[in-house]
Amino acid sequence: MSDSLKAEASVKASGPLRKRIKVELNDSVKEEPTSSYGILPVVPVLNPVSNPLSNSVANETGMVKIICCNGTRKSIVRSNHNKIQTSLWKKRRIVPKGKFAISILIFLSCLLIYLLDTKFQSYGLQDTNLKIIYRKEIEDEKKIFERNINYSSETSFCIVMNTFNRPLPLIKETVSHYAHKCGKSHGISHIYIIWSKDELPSVSYFLQKSASPLTPDIKIIRAFNSSLNSRFYPIRELSVEAIFSVDDDIEVDCKSLKHGFDAWKANKRSMVGYYPRLHRKKNSQKYVYHSWLNVFFRNEFSMVMTKASFLHKQYFDLYWDNSKTQILVRKYVDEKRNCEDIAMALLVAARSFTNNIIKDINTTSNIHHLAFPVFVEGKVVDKGLINGISATAVIPMRQKQPSKSHFSSRCDCITEFFQIYKGNENFNIEEVLPSIKLTDRSWKRHFPGYWWQQRPSNLAEWFPSSDLFYSF
Repeated sequence: MSDSLKAEASVKASGPLRKRIKVELNDSVKEEPTSSYGILPVVPVLNPVSNPLSNSVANETGMVKIICCNGTRKSIVRSNHNKIQTSLWKKRRIVPKGKFAISILIFLSCLLIYLLDTKFQSYGLQDTNLKIIYRKEIEDEKKIFERNINYSSETSFCIVMNTFNRPLPLIKETVSHYAHKCGKSHGISHIYIIWSKDELPSVSYFLQKSASPLTPDIKIIRAFNSSLNSRFYPIRELSVEAIFSVDDDIEVDCKSLKHGFDAWKANKRSMVGYYPRLHRKKNSQKYVYHSWLNVFFRNEFSMVMTKASFLHKQYFDLYWDNSKTQILVRKYVDEKRNCEDIAMALLVAARSFTNNIIKDINTTSNIHHLAFPVFVEGKVVDKGLINGISATAVIPMRQKQPSKSHFSSRCDCITEFFQIYKGNENFNIEEVLPSIKLTDRSWKRHFPGYWWQQRPSNLAEWFPSSDLFYSF
């Protein structure tokens, strides 16, 4: 073959090319050798048109490929191929542009809902005067709704803080938060510290040097033993009805604490708390305990935890009564060193069922008013996520198999407590403690009120927990 190769290919291109072209090949044409096996690489060609005179092939992209007799492949790109490529890219990018537009639309919709929620959210239940009645056979028009039956005119509350094998500086920091940062301006009248350690510190240790008149009184109560039941021991000198039961590693934001107290004043027979939980029946013999993830995605809960909750002081007396039911419950808590919060949630549900009875003037029969729990969405700092008793509930990042010890134990607690109530009470505890919608009993009312707008009081609640493996 000579130094200069000239070939003329007459090709009728498809698409936008509707004219005859002339191609001249010279020494500047790039040569591409074949592979080591003597086989030409496969090049995709769109709508190829062959020319037997020059062994040339043309395609839609404007590229002409010429296969020469010496086994090389030479290619030339037409001058107008850029226009064709631009047209093809426009066609190919229709789907990505559509997906991008949908993503932008979803983002803007969520942003709009967030801004509207920030502007128009409020506090209070959908109807704080509405009492759900247990008797289903009574007609709706005959139901009695006594207004403000559960409302309390209390202006202050006390804090009962249970201590658990914590470093003394950590307890001091938690007490200082409620005593000095919140104080009487947020409704706190007294702080009672249930102390179960050997060395009893002085009250002055928890007070700042410059204590203000707004600092509530702090008292330390020596527990008889290290039993978890001691956190509910009755305090005879209480001058208020409302008790905020809290662990020594939980700090509730002062504003959120005030919202929780307002929620309790409107529902003083109920437990009002920041940690909603759910129980479900797995089979005829077993119950399952669920944390926030199941509560959120199912939009239902059945109890709140006493690690940060408001409740009436009468429940402390009822917890320590000499009934057979409570004796067995307290004994089980001491044996397992767990589940005292579940025991209190069952007590509130059971006693509100038997004590809140109103005569129906139309049927002269008894109507039971259930005190359903109330969830308060707030800001809570949990300092016991690593060393707390429920730390094993969170799946460690490096652990191949999740730890089920904590949640399996709590599932056993619910199953055992239900058996105790069934054997010693004249009512069905399953009907007394039903699952209710989280959006219906949430004190913070989001706008416009979608279920997925609910948020936990602590971001750690979103972490995967062992109870996910007990879901079904």
